Parts: sequence; C-alpha cells; structure tokens
Amino acid sequence: MADLWQQVRALRARAHAELGDCPAPLREARLLHAVLAGIPIGILDGDLLAGDFGPAWGEVETVSLPPAPGLPPAPDGPLWQLLDRWHLRAGYTLAHTTVDYPLVLQQGLAAIAAGARERNEHDSVPERCLQREAMALALEAVVAWAERFADLAEEQGQAELAARCRRVPREPARDMAEAMQALWFVHAAVGLSELSQASLSLGRLDQYAYSYFAAAGPARSRQIGRAHV
Repeated sequence: MADLWQQVRALRARAHAELGDCPAPLREARLLHAVLAGIPIGILDGDLLAGDFGPAWGEVETVSLPPAPGLPPAPDGPLWQLLDRWHLRAGYTLAHTTVDYPLVLQQGLAAIAAGARERNEHDSVPERCLQREAMALALEAVVAWAERFADLAEEQGQAELAARCRRVPREPARDMAEAMQALWFVHAAVGLSELSQASLSLGRLDQYAYSYFAAAGPARSRQIGRAHV
C-alpha cells in the first residue's frame, strides 16, 4: 500500500502530464485541485469533525515516478557513519507557514477568492493578476474538497456534519464547531499543497477562536476539541 505522500505524488504526476505548458502559479493551483479531488477520504461513525484522508481510505492509481531526491550514502563512507553510528540526521521543508486563520474564519474562502479577483480588475500587472487568480483557484480547490466530505457525510446519514462541510470553509464560521472544521480543512490542505505536514502552525488559536469558545460554552467546546479527525 502506498503511503500518503506516494499517493500525493502520484496524483500530482498524473495531473502534471495533462496540464502541458502552464505558468507556475496556475500549475500549482491546479495540481492542488487534483490532489484534493483524488485523495481518498473517509468519515468514521461518531466523528464530530470531518477531514480524515489518505491510504487508510482507499488506493490511488499508481504512475511511474522518478526516485525521490537524495543519494544513498556509501556503506563505508563518512556520511554513512554519521547516519548509522551517530544518528546525526537532518531534514528540511518548504513549510514554516502560519495562515491568516482569523481571516479564514471571519470571511470564508469564497469571499477571499472573490476579493482577489476584484483586485485583478484594477491591476494592469499580468504577473500579479496571474498570482491572484492562482490563489483564488487554490481556495476554490479547498472548498471543493470540503464538498466531497459533505457528500460523504450525507451518504452516511450525518446531516449535521454534511451541512457544516457545505458551509465552511466556503463561508464565515458561525460557531465553535464550524470554526474547528474550517481550521482543519485549511490546515490539512496547506500541508498537502506544500508537500509537507511539518512546520505548519495554527498561530494564536487561543486568541482568534476564543469568541467561538466563549459562545459555545466550555463543555461543548471541549467536546469538539476532543473530536476524532
């Protein structure tokens, strides 16, 4: 069974072959759409939040992929001794990202995408317009991903969860459950877009989510916070 990142790479590779010559910002937005549209998803009975995905929920058609970057060290070389004997290892990621989650919760992705396109109507610089259009497409890809979960929740008879996934992250969050659902969808999508689930921060969750917490009451908020995702 392929792991999550093998599935993501396979989905990206298949979409990449169909895109042809495409500007980099639009290409990345469309690759994200392909990943979110194709990654297997699932919801367990009793889940209060939707958003589980990956190999546990299905297979992705494999494609021929180039080997992952990096050269294996020679068994008798100094690098091998550092790795095997002294366990000195290092890695890197393109992430180190904190999203403007207050904006996500207050406006919703549909309004943010519309705002980007509205700014394009008053901007004559093609590069900036291209970047904003790619941003809008990426936001719409996340909304479409949430719709997949809404459809699945409806099939499973979970009407409340389905309605929540129909609303967020497309629209502003109105309560604690919608806020946590929107946060998870966006947070997970950012990791998939950057090919890394490391170094992604929720920022000051205690500050921007406090109004939802206070309105829901501590007992209900703790229940949502412990929800299986």
